[in-house]
Amino acid sequence: MAEMCRSLYRRFRGSFRQRLLNGWEALVVFLAAVVIFLVGSEFDAFDRFYRYSREHEDWELDELALLVILVAVSSLILLFRRARELKHEMELREAAERRERELARHDTLTGLSNRRVLMDALQSLGGKPSRGARQMGLFLIDLDRFKPVNDLHGHGVGDRVLVEIADRLRATVPAGSIITRLGGDEFVCVVSSETEDELSSLGRKIVSALSRSIHLGAHEVKVGASIGVSRIGVDACEPEEILRTADIAMYEAKADGGGACRFFCADMDENLRARSAFEDSLRLALSEGQIVPYFQPVIDLRSNRVASFEALARWEHPERGTLAPASFLPHIEEMGLLGLLTESILRKSCEAAQEWPEHVAVSVNVAPQQFQDPWFSTGLLDILSQQNFPPQRLIIELVESAVLENSEAARAAFDQLHAAGVRIALDDFGKGYSSLSNLRSFAFDYMKLDASLVNGVGNAQGNRLIDAITYLSQALNLPITAEGVETHSNALALRLLGCDLAQGYHFGKPMDALAAAQFAVSKPIVRRTTEYPKVVERSLNVEPLPCARQPSGIEGS
Repeated sequence: MAEMCRSLYRRFRGSFRQRLLNGWEALVVFLAAVVIFLVGSEFDAFDRFYRYSREHEDWELDELALLVILVAVSSLILLFRRARELKHEMELREAAERRERELARHDTLTGLSNRRVLMDALQSLGGKPSRGARQMGLFLIDLDRFKPVNDLHGHGVGDRVLVEIADRLRATVPAGSIITRLGGDEFVCVVSSETEDELSSLGRKIVSALSRSIHLGAHEVKVGASIGVSRIGVDACEPEEILRTADIAMYEAKADGGGACRFFCADMDENLRARSAFEDSLRLALSEGQIVPYFQPVIDLRSNRVASFEALARWEHPERGTLAPASFLPHIEEMGLLGLLTESILRKSCEAAQEWPEHVAVSVNVAPQQFQDPWFSTGLLDILSQQNFPPQRLIIELVESAVLENSEAARAAFDQLHAAGVRIALDDFGKGYSSLSNLRSFAFDYMKLDASLVNGVGNAQGNRLIDAITYLSQALNLPITAEGVETHSNALALRLLGCDLAQGYHFGKPMDALAAAQFAVSKPIVRRTTEYPKVVERSLNVEPLPCARQPSGIEGS
């Protein structure tokens, strides 16, 4: 009843407005007629018109015909002009309507169809698994490393990357398929194929196509993609459920390291619930301070005393005990919480280091994407200021990839941190790709040898490799830290080969803040021996190196 009353009111209100408008128009016409009459009376216009008409009562037919022709031609010209104006207005309106329909159903950046088109298409399938005997599959594609592209190069480059990705999908996916940009860096392809093997083969082709480098003028970026596939009518029928199952499969692909294609299976749903619960507990752990730094000592091989501690994250889980970073760091990075974790570890490390001797430094690992953030250095120095911690006692550990993608930003960060007194170490040197040019281009303060190189100590080839690296480091005035030292003989051999610093289980496992404070003031770690270097040579069981150099500061050790 209320709705009917509102409808009648709107109708009466509209008709009243129209009648009022028509009344005003009639009043204007009436007033105009009165004005014309008064003006005509004032200037005797009517008398003059009467006299003129009397004088021309005998108009000839040709004069009348000419008048009619003039009036007709003038009217036709006016009508033609008005018709052209109306046609132009109609064309503009139709173009605007077409553009509106286009925008409503297509992505403005890539030209692909949008979510509305996708949902309509999925709805029209009605949960049918096939066209005849064909299998329909929905590919949900999420770019793996798109956010760093936006952060490092700006949204303009990011948009060009998305356009290139769309072009590659058009070139890879079979004709007649639906290609959609859901938003951000997510794309969807709905494909029909004869068999599931064809869908799997197409998934591999898409991964390969999107993993190739993208060249955009001065920029070269690699993004890659993780793909989840849902079989329409088999894994799910309703549009939202089809997308959900594909999303679950896509996250499984990301959990495997990205750059992969995974088909949905029922077990994934349970895995997703478990992962969601784990991530909730991880957020709670960060907010409640359950993730804390443990400290592994770094020993000066010349003085045999603690030079610094490396801060390593540990999760003190209330039910599962102390968890190593491998069990939660990948999730932290995927959730976008790496910055919060690094800040928390840095603050707690500075607080713990206040209890150590002043010469003992603390080193903190920083991920490449964090170091490439233009605001990272400023934020780090602000934290040191808030903690009242001397920058000279902090060492930042970076892997080589942190300085490769954006060297100008890396140099700016180096300059700012070095100006404040913070030292920077090149971590994992010798693991995978390592470029000597970066040692020259960037002013690292330390070089940390990967454990895979240290494990080679004890054979002639491994010794010569370490000897060559130490020779290079001495030429560059770049102290070396050997990681993964687990035996006394390795420690003595590294001293012989010229390594300055070492860390590993031989010296101490990662320990909590209280144990680290006690360890920092403990007695010398490596036993001294007057049999150097013969004891070392016997422990290595190899011939003495012809090019071995007696490192300074350890004579008589």
